[in-house]
Amino acid sequence: ARNGLILLALNILEIKGHRIHLAAGLEEKLGASIKSLSSEISKQLSEERIERILAQTDISEAQYQMIKRKWLQTEEEASAAYAYKIRHYLCSDLSRESIEFMDQGGLSKLALFETFMAESLDLRRFDTNEALEKDPSQRFYAAKKQSILLDLLEILSLDENLSGEFTHRDCQRVVDYFFEHYDLVNQLFPNIISRERPPRCATSFVARIFEMMGLRLGKRKSHGRMIRFIDRASLAEMSSYARARREKEQSFLNLAA
Repeated sequence: ARNGLILLALNILEIKGHRIHLAAGLEEKLGASIKSLSSEISKQLSEERIERILAQTDISEAQYQMIKRKWLQTEEEASAAYAYKIRHYLCSDLSRESIEFMDQGGLSKLALFETFMAESLDLRRFDTNEALEKDPSQRFYAAKKQSILLDLLEILSLDENLSGEFTHRDCQRVVDYFFEHYDLVNQLFPNIISRERPPRCATSFVARIFEMMGLRLGKRKSHGRMIRFIDRASLAEMSSYARARREKEQSFLNLAA
């Protein structure tokens, strides 16, 4: 009975659009059959959600805002709002790829990627406007974030086009840099690094930072050493989304202004 209630709760959360992953302790308590059934149901609900989003016709800004204000949305309303965000905030056609990108925090990744690529004058203007309108704890601090990211590139010997290669030793220098600027980087990127639990792998730490911008690392071996670089496909994908948003004046700097 208890397993049945757990499964029911998981299904309800999935239906509401939440992405559920079982904690290790719970997985141990649940039997193999209930975990397998839960996984199959989760996949089915996920597929139904995707199909529902893909079937949505466009809605107006007024309709989108009305749905956003509702405390409890229907599945159809939630799908319509999600489709609207893909079309008008992501500035992309509806597709499985664009839905997956959104599910993985695509808009947040684009905000940081666009900040990194922006002109410094635009960032200073953006920060000045935020300083007039928002509490310090709510500001984005775009110029400071870009400065940290540019320092990251310099440490890794990457150029402004993100071309270049680096090693694990270079990644360790990045970790050292983040510890040297501990308070600042944790203010700009909350919980990015901890003295109590330092990164176990410097390369994974650097990969995590680039993932925040939607970028992946590629690798190759040379003379027994692993060489890393920015995966060009992920850079092309992020650049394509950013370009589409810029053309429609929907970039992060426009939307948050």
